[in-house]
Amino acid sequence: MAEQRPGWCRRTRAAAWEGWDRAPHGYDAATLYAYALLTPATAARIRTEPAPGPGPARDPHRPTDRLAQILQAQDRVDFYAELASPVREHLAHL
Repeated sequence: MAEQRPGWCRRTRAAAWEGWDRAPHGYDAATLYAYALLTPATAARIRTEPAPGPGPARDPHRPTDRLAQILQAQDRVDFYAELASPVREHLAHL
């Protein structure tokens, strides 16, 4: 999951957030949803149940950035290779 506290990237003025600085809103939820695609019932529950606490409405297309990252890294990360087929299937239905 993304680091949620200011880290060395902010102190050094680096523009990247990948794992070191604040992630875009919804990144962690998108990661959870993407990983749940291996169990469709869990993914459906994550997609339909309201998030606990106050927050912005869910954007059904928000996970697409995270899904694209998974597809990009599928050749380097075994777990992402497992996710590739369900991710492609999900993206085809958007």
